Amino acid sequence: MVDQPPSPNPQPTPPIAAVARMPPELLDAIFLRLKRSDLGACCRVNRAWFDAAHPRIWSRIEAYAHEWKKYYAVLSKPKALTTDYRKCIQQISLLAPLEDDHDDLKRHSLAKILKFTPRLTVLKLDFPALSGDDLWILSASCQQLMALSIVGESSRPDSRQGNDEGLAAVVKNCHKLQHLRLKSGVTSQALLSFTSSGLRAVANACHRRLKTFALDCVGSEIALLINLDTDEGRRMGDAICDILTGNPQLETLSLDWPTLAIDPALEVAAASLRNLRTFRVGYAMNIHAVTSILASNPLLHTVSLCELSTLDAVGAFLDPLRANANLRHLTLDGAGFFNQVLPVIPQFAQLETIEITPSRQSASLHHALTDEYVAATVSACSNLTALKVPIQSDLPLLAIAANCPNLVSLDICNGKEITDSALMLLARRCNKLETLRLGARRNNQITDDALVVVAESLPGLRRLSIPLGCARITFKTLAALAAHCPSLETLGNVPAAVGLNALMIYIPKMERLVALSLLASPRLGSHVDQQGLAQLKMACERLHQITQFA
Repeated sequence: MVDQPPSPNPQPTPPIAAVARMPPELLDAIFLRLKRSDLGACCRVNRAWFDAAHPRIWSRIEAYAHEWKKYYAVLSKPKALTTDYRKCIQQISLLAPLEDDHDDLKRHSLAKILKFTPRLTVLKLDFPALSGDDLWILSASCQQLMALSIVGESSRPDSRQGNDEGLAAVVKNCHKLQHLRLKSGVTSQALLSFTSSGLRAVANACHRRLKTFALDCVGSEIALLINLDTDEGRRMGDAICDILTGNPQLETLSLDWPTLAIDPALEVAAASLRNLRTFRVGYAMNIHAVTSILASNPLLHTVSLCELSTLDAVGAFLDPLRANANLRHLTLDGAGFFNQVLPVIPQFAQLETIEITPSRQSASLHHALTDEYVAATVSACSNLTALKVPIQSDLPLLAIAANCPNLVSLDICNGKEITDSALMLLARRCNKLETLRLGARRNNQITDDALVVVAESLPGLRRLSIPLGCARITFKTLAALAAHCPSLETLGNVPAAVGLNALMIYIPKMERLVALSLLASPRLGSHVDQQGLAQLKMACERLHQITQFA
């Protein structure tokens, strides 16, 4: 047989084969830009694609706490897998918007997985999921850790010692740790989750290393101030001061523990910190130090001032911010008299996020001028993406619709007198909204007409809270939400009067719904019994919590 000469026009390699043989570097560059669902499909092409795609799928876990059991079911059985996914994990972020979410982590231990995640660099938890012993495991197994945000256990006084010892191990062994956020629940005995011992360990180990240092509180209860006329109180204050002195390069500082220890710490911060980008303080008495911090950090872009004890004019301690061109996010929660705060805000036209609410520690009535102040604020701040402020009537909603097309989150807190027409205009003009909370006051004027327009106009809606007492809401609202809002995760204040049949038809169609709250009226016979609630929950695969209140 005579050999044939090579063809002058050889046939090209089939496209599928060529794609399957792409070099790993090119695959990595492509997979970096793909969605997680697309990466899953890529894993099924061949082994080379699997090796390149699966680390990106498992590199980051972001979920609600109750969803952790699904991850645990896979990660706890590495021998049944093609490869050990635990070694791919670099970030874990678990949210707990519901009170009992952390129960799932008690049954499906997070620490058992952390023991085998040597590449972990970021761990963020919104609830007490790790004990002191678990923190020891973290310190030994995850020494690449760069960012840690945890809630310490505070249910038992003896848990505080374990928290302190575990924290000391983490800051000692995780030499790359730069971002530290410690969250504490405050018990009725005013016990914080960590003591001066844990904070002293941070001060000793983290010298010129931290970029973020945050002491935050979790829970909605009004915090009690702790009497610092004790040796422990003074030791806690000294430890916080030493942390700030030893880390003058801090870019994020949050001091929101309800303890007077933060007041001497504020003096130290005012004297030593000049590079802050984010600053949050709560329950502070030393307003002069707060003002000094605002004045000496011109790079600030996020400022949160919560429950400040001041009788001074609000404009006085906000004066340093007027010349700050970098400021984008401002929260004033119980800082000064509410209607003294609002008239000042239009001067900050560059703001993208505004949260201004009256103090939770005193009664607050909606003043007649409040809505006018809010309307003036949104007219001046046209770049807003998030707004939380008490709104009672249509006037501010109309101003928002006219001036804030990029709004993503809106919480109007009150909503007593808003009407269908204003809500319709808002939904049509602000069609990027993902969070819409329509107030906690009873409103009998909102109907299906407005909420159907909301559903049709906001395809990206993730969180919706209907005004209380909307007796004119029917199944039509549920049908519209099920049809047009595929990303809806939480739905609040649904009138139980819509009936169990309507709930059973439309709620299961909301495939991403996690939390549902129903507003019952037993006096009128409109409520869903426990059997009906259980039946509804069983019909919804992802629905984790249903609450019903009158």
